[in-house]
Amino acid sequence: MTIVTAPNAQSHKRMIKTLRKWGVYMDEVYFLGGFANDNILKAMRTNFLR
Repeated sequence: MTIVTAPNAQSHKRMIKTLRKWGVYMDEVYFLGGFANDNILKAMRTNFLR
């Protein structure tokens, strides 16, 4: 599973701990710090949920 999220890396520990507590494990995580995510999503040819 890959996660692309707008918050920056400063909030990453809390997010990763919460997802692991819920039983969700990630292969890749991109913390974009407010940068646009459209280029990453296009490059990955991904389907995404909002």
